[in-house]
Amino acid sequence: MRAALLACLLLIALPALADETGRPAGDNCNVPSPPDSAGETLDHGVLLKVFPRARDIGPAYTGCQGRWADDKKGWRLAGLAVIRKGEPLRYWTPEVSFVTCIYDKGKVVLGDAKSCPDQRELVLKSRAAGCEEKIRRTIEQGGNPSPHLPGCEPE
Repeated sequence: MRAALLACLLLIALPALADETGRPAGDNCNVPSPPDSAGETLDHGVLLKVFPRARDIGPAYTGCQGRWADDKKGWRLAGLAVIRKGEPLRYWTPEVSFVTCIYDKGKVVLGDAKSCPDQRELVLKSRAAGCEEKIRRTIEQGGNPSPHLPGCEPE
């Protein structure tokens, strides 16, 4: 009986989840390169541009937050955080053809909950454009490497 119930639930749920596994569509999901208003952050020493910035994603926002990596030839799309009504749903990347984690109301509904990141980590906070370079120069000059330089607070 349990197996039959589980099979029925999967037949209902899988088509809905399948729609959530391909390249996302919606606001800011097809931005080809980071706009001038994009924020920036470092990830493992790689400069990322982030748009829209976390501070601009409110509870009504549905769309994507894009991340582009500087690969010295230009900005390459690294991935998209998919957001529905202000809630991070999943992360999509052009290099991986499968989705490892999908969330609903803070819980993992597809994927291994032990290996999926916290849902709140999908939306990246970023600094204003130029801040990562400003922080790097400060460090090189022997200054305090505090990421809280005026105007460069992560948001």
